[in-house]
Amino acid sequence: MKERRRRADRAAQYESKAYSSITKRVAMNVRRLRTLADATQEEQAHRCEMSTRQYLHVENGTANLTFTTLARLVEGFGVDVEKLFARTPKGK
Repeated sequence: MKERRRRADRAAQYESKAYSSITKRVAMNVRRLRTLADATQEEQAHRCEMSTRQYLHVENGTANLTFTTLARLVEGFGVDVEKLFARTPKGK
């Protein structure tokens, strides 16, 4: 897959530990919530009113998470935003 181009002046942000931690945590929680909902990625993408491709980027931790994307996830899963950022024990 072709890597997305990012603004040069923001490159360091995308490589920061904080950015990586946030995207990984959201990705892990989104996968966990989808599994608990017993939904396919396509079904959950539809519930979140986003394309399957966009949803896959979220689950893979490669999406640039905007407030709009976070709002779609919250509404699609029917959870509070804190569920997307929650720390979960390893292995769960």
